[in-house]
Amino acid sequence: MKQISLLILFFIVFTGFVKSQNNTVYQAHCDSTMQSRIETGIAFSLVNRIAEWLLMPKNPECEIGTFLIEFTIDKEGKVINTEFLVKESSELSNKLKEELIQSVKGSTFSSSSKASKKQKGRITYTIKLTEE
Repeated sequence: MKQISLLILFFIVFTGFVKSQNNTVYQAHCDSTMQSRIETGIAFSLVNRIAEWLLMPKNPECEIGTFLIEFTIDKEGKVINTEFLVKESSELSNKLKEELIQSVKGSTFSSSSKASKKQKGRITYTIKLTEE
């Protein structure tokens, strides 16, 4: 049977299904009205693996857009390499870019004895303002 890439999409308004670093998603640099309107979604594509832990990036400036990061994991499901896909992502500050990369590096996926030593995947973070 043909292996199908698993695509899981979470739309989160900080629910706890996906934890942020220090259990904090939003910081005080943007006002509380804007903070309450920020919604972050995470989608990942990875063959025959499930996410055990996906980290949410801190977003102190309330930046919005779609951001793609390609990553490589080992057999144990640990992220061993990341590459931010600039051409496929929205413009962003260096601070948010680093937060996104650190979030991917801190994420873990299920282990698989059938997997190759290294396996590539992709995470898409979609950060947007909700309607009032």
